Formats: sequence, C-alpha cells, structure tokens
Amino acid sequence: MGVSKLALLLPFGLLAAGAVADPNVLSDDPREILFRAMDKSRWLNLESIVVRRMSSADRTTKQIRIAQRGGMSKSTVLSPLPEQGVTTVDDGKTWTTYFPDDNMMVIQDSPKRTSWNWRRQAVADDNYRFTFEKVESIAGRKANTILATPKFPEMPARRFSLDLDYPLLLKMEVAKDGRFVTMMDTKAIAFTSVDEDAIQINPPAEVRKAFHEAPQRFRSAAEALEIVGFKPSMPGPLPFGFVISEPQVIGDRGRKFIAIRVSDGLASATVYQWNGSERDPIPCRDPRYRREANGLKMSLTGDLPEVVLTRLLETFVREALKGLQPLLGTDFDLSALLSLHGEEGEAGGSTILIIQVAP
Repeated sequence: MGVSKLALLLPFGLLAAGAVADPNVLSDDPREILFRAMDKSRWLNLESIVVRRMSSADRTTKQIRIAQRGGMSKSTVLSPLPEQGVTTVDDGKTWTTYFPDDNMMVIQDSPKRTSWNWRRQAVADDNYRFTFEKVESIAGRKANTILATPKFPEMPARRFSLDLDYPLLLKMEVAKDGRFVTMMDTKAIAFTSVDEDAIQINPPAEVRKAFHEAPQRFRSAAEALEIVGFKPSMPGPLPFGFVISEPQVIGDRGRKFIAIRVSDGLASATVYQWNGSERDPIPCRDPRYRREANGLKMSLTGDLPEVVLTRLLETFVREALKGLQPLLGTDFDLSALLSLHGEEGEAGGSTILIIQVAP
C-alpha cells in the first residue's frame, strides 16, 4: 500500500468528529459552543456530505459522505476519482479503512481519547481570543460563526461555523494571504436515525487484510528509549504557545519511530523522529523541514506558516544538541548549524548537517 493511501488514514481519525438537540449548545460563551461541538459531535446521529481540503495550500478538495450513530462513524470518499470509494469505519474499538483499488482493509485499534482532549481548551484559551462574528446558513442549517483571533501574529486566524441547534461543526476556515480558505464545508446534512448495519464495510470475500499496531503513547524520553532504542528530542517550552499534546511511538514490529504531536489548542503539527543510522520511515514531504542532529533524524509536517514550522523544528533541534555545546566550545554558535544546508541527498531535498561528537 502506497504512502498516499496511508496519508488518507489521518484526516478520518482526526476529523470524523456525533438525534437529540442539545439545549446547552445555545451559550453566551463562544469557546463553550466550539469545544462542546468538538467533544460531543461524534455522538450525534446524522448523515452528511462534506468537502475537505488537506491543507490551505492544496487546491484539491475531497467530497466525503459521513454517517454517524452513537459514537460510531463511517466515511466514504466520493471524489476525487483516484480515491473514490475509500471507506473508513470507526466503531470506537476498531478503526478500519478499505481501499477498493487494492481490495485491501487496513485494521488497527480505534484512536483513544487521552488527557489532551481535556487540556485542549485551556491551551486554546491561552493562545486565542474567541468572538461571535455572524449567523449564516450552511446546507440549510442556521450556524453561529466564531472567530478565533491568535495571540501570536505569526499564526493565522480561524473561523468556525457551528449548528445553532446541535453541537456540530458545519464549516471551518483558515486565514491565508488576506483571505479565508475553506478547509471543511458541509454541502448536505440530515439529523436522522442511522441503522447500525449501515456503518459497516462489506468487502469482497477475497479481500486482503493488513493489521497495523495502534500508536503507543509514552510519558518520557527515557520510556521511549526503552521502546525504540534511541532518545527522542522533547523540548520544554515551545514557540507560539504550542505544547506537546501526544508523544507517540508509531510503526510496526521491528520498524518503530517517534511522532511528537504538538498543538496550540486549535492548530497542530507533527515532528517525526528516528535513528539517524536507519532509512527514513516516511518520505519527507518538504525538505525544508527535515533535520539531523546528534544522530537523530527528524522531519516536521503541518499546515502552518513557514516561520512557525521553522521555529518549531529549530526548537527540537536545539534540544537534541543539548550537551554538545561544551564539547564544541563555549564560543561555538549553534545557530550557524541550524542554518547550514547540505547537498541534496537520497530523499531528494537538502538536509541540515549537524556535527556529531563521539562519546
């Protein structure tokens, strides 16, 4: 299964967020309305068609049909054609994605709710100011639009349109180059009873099945070292109000690496890390955000401004270089290393070269 297919698994687990209206959704606090939808929307019974954009720089949109029932969800891609029919079902226990072109089902444990879900609002409160902007009509539904204005000017503003009667996000936009880019938009929706049988995948009998291990959360760099054999970079304070939200070990048997999820409460990015002596576990989508520091390779991915991505990655590099400063000399400028580009390598992009001192 190609990497592009694996990438398809990410949005469904993160965005397939659930038919009785919640009377408490009508609140005077825009933050309460927004985070109530983030917490409760997956429990609504509904069918909808939405359009999603993978990133604010991506012109390609995906049209997806969603069915939800009491915490279970099913998403099917309608377009574009190369991904048509890709179906994901999350029943709260198992997360299954079916790729019809390959007649393959990828199966793993359902993503678990963690402490981050409860910390998220507090982090967002520190980084954004929430205000009501307008009431609009989306897919025949009245929606309250909430503007999230960032504390840090380097970060983009975000706009969320939420159903007036149900805790459900109908539309999401991100500011870019003086305008708002639509990341998700509901084209049709019905709050209706959904049969549990409809939230199933019924592939041909000869379907191939691949079982993937679910991400494993770890609590410290020392604990990760015991699992993957190297110590990941886990800096303390991060720039622009970001925090480490989910430190995870990912991959399958014999090929595990680190994914450090970071977030400012609304926006997110992931820093992948692996042993520098091994081949890259995932292709680097943008060689500008790939580094090597003291035997540790890392790359960062996220739909964030360039200055934010660069500062975040440099923070992880500096953490990985701690302890090298005395060996290199007190007058040695680490910032010179952080801006030094090497020649193009096998990955097809330039790589930061960091001096490694043997113990």
